[in-house]
Amino acid sequence: MLKPPHRTLCFLLRAFSLLAALGGLFMVFAERPMVVRTLLRPPEGQVSTLLLSLLKEMGGLALMLAVLLWLAARDPVRNVAIVDGLIAGLCILAMTPVVSLWMTDIRNLYPAYLIWGRSVVRLAIAALLFVALRSAQDRGNRENSGCRPHRAASKQHSREGSMEQRRADEKRDDNYIRQRREICFESGGQRTSDSGELNLLNRHRHDGAWISHA
Repeated sequence: MLKPPHRTLCFLLRAFSLLAALGGLFMVFAERPMVVRTLLRPPEGQVSTLLLSLLKEMGGLALMLAVLLWLAARDPVRNVAIVDGLIAGLCILAMTPVVSLWMTDIRNLYPAYLIWGRSVVRLAIAALLFVALRSAQDRGNRENSGCRPHRAASKQHSREGSMEQRRADEKRDDNYIRQRREICFESGGQRTSDSGELNLLNRHRHDGAWISHA
């Protein structure tokens, strides 16, 4: 289950994804009268065919952004590059209205406080995303650091198990050599019979297979 910082960040990303999708669909399929009403009824000459064409291109970019945000909402910490890009984009979009206010005559269409308000809202959203992302990253780092002792313990346990297996193999080999010496000593230095040596080899193989299986 998602932790609270992850849940907050996922909710924000999905909300912005839906808003971007709705805005993109509106920009792509909206006609001139609807665009005029949405832009607070500017003069008809200001809403040109070129403006409508550029608006539809921006709608396609908005739909692409919606897909990216929806995919990033599945795991925001892993897709941190997309979230950082969104934060940087909001900061840039907070500056563009101010640049338009300085370089164009947009005051004749919209009041200045409305333009400054858009910039402030975008900066606030960027700050909220930044705080939520850093909180999720800090929680993930703490969880990873807590899992490290368990991983070290499991590695130590596997290392001890391999050492015990090696000792068991060495002990089995020593017993095999000792048994061969005893058989040779009992036969007066003569070579053991084929049947006795075969039985001993079979017993040695059976013991090794049993230990490796265990």
